[in-house]
Amino acid sequence: MRPPGFTQTQFDYALAAMIQSVSESGGARCRVVARDLHRAVVGASQPNRMPMACNAMWKLAEDLPHTVVHRTPSGRSSSLEIEYHLDGETITAAPPSSSRRVSQPRLGPTSTPRSPTSQGVVAPGRRRDAELPDADLYLVACVKRKASATMPARELYTSSWFQRARACVERTGQPWAVLSAKHGLLWPTDTVAPYEMTLRSMSGLERRQWADTVLASLAPHLAGVRTITILAGTTYRKLLVPELERRDIEVLVPMEGLSQGRQLQWLDICLTRARADERTSRSRVPQPASERLDHLRRFYDCLADLEMRLGGTRKLSECSSHLSWPARGVYFFMEPGETRFYSGSGLRVVRVGTHGLKPGARSTLWKRLVQHRGTTAGGGNHRTSIFRLLVGAALIARDRFDCPSWNNTGSAHQWKEAWESPVEHAVSAVIGSMPFLWLDVPDEPGHDSLRGYIERNAIALLSNRCLRPLDPQSDGWLGRYCDREKVRTSGLWNSNHVDKEYDPDFLQAMERLAGQVTA
Repeated sequence: MRPPGFTQTQFDYALAAMIQSVSESGGARCRVVARDLHRAVVGASQPNRMPMACNAMWKLAEDLPHTVVHRTPSGRSSSLEIEYHLDGETITAAPPSSSRRVSQPRLGPTSTPRSPTSQGVVAPGRRRDAELPDADLYLVACVKRKASATMPARELYTSSWFQRARACVERTGQPWAVLSAKHGLLWPTDTVAPYEMTLRSMSGLERRQWADTVLASLAPHLAGVRTITILAGTTYRKLLVPELERRDIEVLVPMEGLSQGRQLQWLDICLTRARADERTSRSRVPQPASERLDHLRRFYDCLADLEMRLGGTRKLSECSSHLSWPARGVYFFMEPGETRFYSGSGLRVVRVGTHGLKPGARSTLWKRLVQHRGTTAGGGNHRTSIFRLLVGAALIARDRFDCPSWNNTGSAHQWKEAWESPVEHAVSAVIGSMPFLWLDVPDEPGHDSLRGYIERNAIALLSNRCLRPLDPQSDGWLGRYCDREKVRTSGLWNSNHVDKEYDPDFLQAMERLAGQVTA
């Protein structure tokens, strides 16, 4: 849970107060830097709530004419700087304890027109931050309004809600499917005739049968899926979510609790941000290789400091619960034979990860490492570890293991002895020999977790997938045999975040945390 007193509302009001102060003094422009807003609310030495500060700034930018002076690719860093244009505008701030609405900015003669749906800076509960979370798979509910002819599922449903939801998930580039009351699970290209059916008219038994049909259709596609985002009401989710979570899949429901009208507003904001990000991406000058190289060297300098403070690296084959482990953290695996090139000497990092980012998750760093390590007898279960799944797929291809069940879901007891056991032992040997470091990050689970921020930006920095390799994978690297193209081209045993841009500010957070480590 977040420390009491630090809420999104406080950041919204603090920003409104800054704007109000400049406006009342006759100023026409107010330039705000995220780190200053953060300091005004949280102070200099308190927990990192930078995403909230940036959210407040972007939210106000929807309602006021503005100029983005500086932003990083994520748009959520301490260096974010926006200049708001106040010509003719009136902003009234209220204390966070107040429930009254903050007055809507008034359009002046030189102001940039804004859409009819703009509502100004308002009190708590107006809308939650609209940002579609990253996921390996998206599920979207079907709707009543449909076209009158047979066509692909992505085009059959014609309501505004579905079209907005479809546009949001398709912009991610990740797989998605429709939760259909009649057909169970439909992929976007499945050809479907119009139908009239809803889960609301089904009995409890019929809904259970429907959920079983959906899960059976999903099963062949869940290998490597760790996170699913669902855009659907409670009726569609109720029986699916518990079953997916039992399979160690994190389920995100970003519009949970919102009315139909607020869902449409949420989706509209999502699309607006996505389009703005696409325009920014097209116009952005790629980060110079020299600057990325500086960041890589800084990253490895931080790991060198961490290694000294921890008293050296460890290997999972030699680890147990009796050793000292922080409750929560981020881990960095290196691999024998995989050396750095331009960034310096020593082994390069080939895997970055963390654990339990879902709110309320109870997973610990050691429990996650145990899943990667496998059993003390040398076996393991790759269905609880994407790391093991990827390494095993590469070993099967390189060493010609006869294991057709590796990517199947389920407990697989009938396959283990004949096919999977030899591969699991080989995976344990490979992962167990990798030296690794861990960084203590004592934050609470949540979608704005600092652990998640460090993990995804470290992966993006290290990835060779979309940029000129600075520390290229060797010709003999095992990952070159993996069946995942993202692994082969990134040089990492990761499939998420390898094609994203990174926010260099994560290095500052890493350095601060590493400096707090004591052996």
